Amino acid sequence: MMPLWLLTVGQTLMDSDLHIVLPFGRMILSFVAFTVPLVIGVIIAHFKPRIAAVIRKGLRPVLVIVILSTTAVGLYLYSYLFTMLTVAILVAGCCLPYAGFLLGAVLSVVCRQSRMRVLTIAIETGIQNTIISTMVLMNCLPHPELEIALVGPAATGIATPLPLFIAVAGHEIWRRCCRGKAEVAPEDNADDDDGTAGKLRLGDGRTNKIIAPEDKPTV
Repeated sequence: MMPLWLLTVGQTLMDSDLHIVLPFGRMILSFVAFTVPLVIGVIIAHFKPRIAAVIRKGLRPVLVIVILSTTAVGLYLYSYLFTMLTVAILVAGCCLPYAGFLLGAVLSVVCRQSRMRVLTIAIETGIQNTIISTMVLMNCLPHPELEIALVGPAATGIATPLPLFIAVAGHEIWRRCCRGKAEVAPEDNADDDDGTAGKLRLGDGRTNKIIAPEDKPTV
């Protein structure tokens, strides 16, 4: 998709007399460099799950530090990319992840997956790994083609988390406000009419019979 971006939208941002040469060889080497560690990780996780758990536990703090530092430095060094964003580029950046969300959800529903799997498939399909595409572009393209090509991942990275943040915020508001009030609402006296008198109401809606002292069996 990156060569397609340069050959289509990229042409509208550059001089028509400028010829773009795409280094496909360096792109393939970059993809191989990213793929080989992933394959090794999958093999370790499949055949040595204990070792994979130890490695995963040790890598978590390192990954957090690397991601935060890389994001901060990248925003500082490439802040000029925000000045290159236009309405058309932002719309294109929104269409890619949002189409992935919608397509993943529809196909998982058609395949009769559970609600949890529908959400998981939709999120995994819609989220695009802009870090990998950015690193590949930085290792393959010279200037000024690099600056032009980075606008696409930047727009996608900005647009991808927006619906997820809105969904999580809405769910938390509903859980804390609406659902919380429903759980703490006092029970009415209808229990005596539906045969649940003398029973203990559990948190999940089930009832359990209360045994009076005189009803307890004697040894």
